[in-house]
Amino acid sequence: MPFPNTSMVAPTKPTGTELPKIKAVSPMEKGENNCNPGQLYSKLFDEVEKVKCWKVKVDSDTLQKERRLQGNKRTIETQRKAIQELQRIILMILFALCVLSSQFGSESLSVKLEEQISENEDLRNKTWLQHLKAFVFKQKMINKRCKKALLQFEDLKEKYNQEYDMKEKESFKLKYGIRNMNYKTSCWTSMKTRSTANNSKKQQMNNVDFSVAQKLNKSPCFRNVSLEQRCTETEIKCEALAAILEQTKEEFTEMIQSKDSSLQGLRKDKTSKCVESMKEKVDVTEVKIKVQQLEGKLFTEVKTNKEHTFQMEQLRQDIHQHEDKYTELLANFNELHCEKTVIQQQFVSRSSSVKAVEENLKLDHSLVYINLFALLLAVSNEGHILKVGLTKQDSEKKAVKLTKQIQRLEEENQGLREEVKSIENKSQEKCQETEILQKKLKQM
Repeated sequence: MPFPNTSMVAPTKPTGTELPKIKAVSPMEKGENNCNPGQLYSKLFDEVEKVKCWKVKVDSDTLQKERRLQGNKRTIETQRKAIQELQRIILMILFALCVLSSQFGSESLSVKLEEQISENEDLRNKTWLQHLKAFVFKQKMINKRCKKALLQFEDLKEKYNQEYDMKEKESFKLKYGIRNMNYKTSCWTSMKTRSTANNSKKQQMNNVDFSVAQKLNKSPCFRNVSLEQRCTETEIKCEALAAILEQTKEEFTEMIQSKDSSLQGLRKDKTSKCVESMKEKVDVTEVKIKVQQLEGKLFTEVKTNKEHTFQMEQLRQDIHQHEDKYTELLANFNELHCEKTVIQQQFVSRSSSVKAVEENLKLDHSLVYINLFALLLAVSNEGHILKVGLTKQDSEKKAVKLTKQIQRLEEENQGLREEVKSIENKSQEKCQETEILQKKLKQM
């Protein structure tokens, strides 16, 4: 609320003798001396220094965390490179296994592959556990620091609110005292005006009495003495009242100036505290923003780690699928190899049987021709007609039988040749399939 303008009445010097000045001390000044604003300022300064130290610690912790995150990123990159190299080595080993599968057994190689896969899984599990431990530790540290900062901020806020309430009460008391002082000064001024008016009236009355006395001319000496005594007494009283009024005015002006200065100091303190509280809030918000940024970075890193683990699982599944395909191809290759050997054996046996049949047919043809030649000789040697007729009938029957046997043997030869051709075609197809499988294995 606005203060009254107390500088309108100028102080006047007393003309006569001055009374001894009495220095009045207000109860508000005593309260201020008991409050010790210097101690309050020192306490606030200490709290500000504590907040600054805490801010420096938080900044150093954030820098250390960022360095650790960078170190973890580097380790992750090195582990990725190592995993990629291991994958390449595994692919090279698979290729070598595919090449050497025709010569060596696949059991030892599968055991080695399983050992390498288990080692890769162990490395991946170890890296994942390290990342989880680091993430949990970082979250714990961040939560602890945030809780400490919030508790300190709440304590400072409570202290500031308490001090602000005390200052508001003091300012209210000061305003109330200033109002009382203004009321007293107004009363003193009104009393002074009344006393001046009474003095003027008394002087007028004295003048009237003096004029009346001069007119009447009754006991002039006695009247003059009494009037002079009254005048001197009134003058002394007026001078004393004027001195007292001036003293009270000076004291009131000093009190008002001291209260104004104290109010200005309180306002400055209030503004400085508000600025400091705003700075602290800004610092806390900055710390929260940094924490959120770090949490976002950690979240992104966790996502990337999950993606990499998912990729690793996919690669592992692909490796298992390739291993299954490799085992299937090896089984098919072995089956085809066995079938090829069986077909070759069958081909060899059939070719030997065909050769034996051809030799038998050749022998049968030679025997038939020999028998025919013998029959012809017998027919030529014998001269009888009946014998000739009988021999002709027998020879015709034998010739028919021989022709049938020859046709049957030729049909069997054709069937055997067709079987041999089909076996050769099958063997060629199997060879082509084996070549295709070998190419696939080389590509894998």
